[in-house]
Amino acid sequence: MMRAVLKRTQDIIFSAVKAQQRLASTSFYDPPYLDSLKPKIPLYEPLNIQIKGYDFAVLESYQKEINRIAKVMDIEISDGWAIPGVKHKIQRFKPNSSIVQNEYELVTYERNLQVVDLPSTVAPIFFQLIQAAQPQGTIIEVHEHLNEHEIIRYIPVHELIQLKTQLTELGGPVTKKK
Repeated sequence: MMRAVLKRTQDIIFSAVKAQQRLASTSFYDPPYLDSLKPKIPLYEPLNIQIKGYDFAVLESYQKEINRIAKVMDIEISDGWAIPGVKHKIQRFKPNSSIVQNEYELVTYERNLQVVDLPSTVAPIFFQLIQAAQPQGTIIEVHEHLNEHEIIRYIPVHELIQLKTQLTELGGPVTKKK
């Protein structure tokens, strides 16, 4: 009971201090040129945080954790998407032979998060936090957003691709003359 009261009191004090800081930082009576005197902090271009792993549940949980860390640090994640799993066929051979002893099928899952307007002063701390929270068996890559990443996220329709190749083999689409 006492802990709950202390916790509630701390929350009230914390919110009052935050409100006071907000009022002190942007006052109605301050002249507008004071905003131009603040130092300009460079921002990163959109970055993709790419997470890969073999366990779907762990990957989803880790993506949720990165979203939580970004929300606490006031970092904007504009988009998140999943890439279809890629199947890998693994074969283990008997020693000194070409006879297959065991055969495994592993699926690699991938999740991506796009971070925009990341301040350069906050980025190292953010990357250290997501690296510290990284579960075993996952791989993180951070890279700038490219058009190739946009194309990969859409699943191709194989039948449509086959029909387009057949059409180009036959001479391309026919246009009617007016």
